[in-house]
Amino acid sequence: MNSRKEFYPDFYRNFKCAASRCPDTCCKDWDVVVDDEAYAFYSNVSGEFGDKLLNSIKIDEDGDRVFIFKNKHCPFLNRMRLCDIQIKLGEEHVCDTCREFPRISQDYTEFTEYMLSLACPEACRMIIAGDDIFDFSHITQIENDDNGYSKTFMNFLLKARGLTVKILSDNTKSFRSRLKHCIAFTEYVQMLIDDEIFDEDKICEYEYRDINVEKVNRRFVFDMHKDLDIMDNNWIEGVYAAKDCILNDTYETDREYTNMALYYIYRYYLNAIDNYDIITIAKRIYCAYIVCSSMTVALGAENEFDKRVMIIQKYSKEMEHSFENTEFFTVEFIDNTNFSSENIIKTL
Repeated sequence: MNSRKEFYPDFYRNFKCAASRCPDTCCKDWDVVVDDEAYAFYSNVSGEFGDKLLNSIKIDEDGDRVFIFKNKHCPFLNRMRLCDIQIKLGEEHVCDTCREFPRISQDYTEFTEYMLSLACPEACRMIIAGDDIFDFSHITQIENDDNGYSKTFMNFLLKARGLTVKILSDNTKSFRSRLKHCIAFTEYVQMLIDDEIFDEDKICEYEYRDINVEKVNRRFVFDMHKDLDIMDNNWIEGVYAAKDCILNDTYETDREYTNMALYYIYRYYLNAIDNYDIITIAKRIYCAYIVCSSMTVALGAENEFDKRVMIIQKYSKEMEHSFENTEFFTVEFIDNTNFSSENIIKTL
């Protein structure tokens, strides 16, 4: 077997935590799981700080050790918005959750792709501001059969992903036009997957025709978000307040939403090797675009880059790192006819 290939976008290597300058620290809202190695080390820390470490850990309903947050903040986030564990014990002794975030690795045996999460403000800024920042286009084929999955299916997915990226990257069209094309194409590829037709030539047979149709109301998107597992009630109220905003196409925001969409594609598309589901990804991009672009208008952020970063980052933080929300999206996209590909295309 050939040696494993590793692929990093440029921004991954250039990332550096903003630490105390971060406008939305990852040390609040989320559970921080304490891995076994970190817990074993903390159990041997003496003195007052050692007592605080052990007294600040509980077992949650999933059986994980987690820090007991106070006012939605990690107990070791100090007044300078820095980590006392890192300061007192060294960076090598923070738990895996804190050391790794926002870094994401996706192992497909023959190759590994690396990504940063949009839920981190600094990572979000780097991703949505960049030009040609995703350098995975050269992953087009795998060669081996002993990867634990079908080589034929993986190569089919790589081909489909490459064409999806091409559709989303066509800056001669507005992002909304590209998104319509992407949804229609993904629906076609999903049909092939459902029928177990993993023929790369069949993918290339697809022909898209953009037909003008009567627009339908997209309020159902905002109604659905009210039923999700939300950490910040003020945030969801702001989302719903943006439900009737009229979207505007601009070069700058189109470029940013393109990067947001490509992030979703590169982060999630190849998960279909296990779940055989790509249409959910396209519909999640659609939801992210509708909510974030509507909030951009509602908050008057068309000319304020930092606000647009905050909007996309907050959406990711609420949506992407929740197992419950991921499951909810999957079920809703199947059961709610408003989320049929045909209907959501009509809202764009």
